[in-house]
Amino acid sequence: MIVDEIIDQVIAEASIGLNIHHLTLITMLIFLISC
Repeated sequence: MIVDEIIDQVIAEASIGLNIHHLTLITMLIFLISC
């Protein structure tokens, strides 16, 4: 049970990090296109 909770937390943190990175890339692309 404890291992499952740790894995879930790691996956959640990883997905949040990927979302932030993805948003940053999209923002950069929009900025480059608008210029």
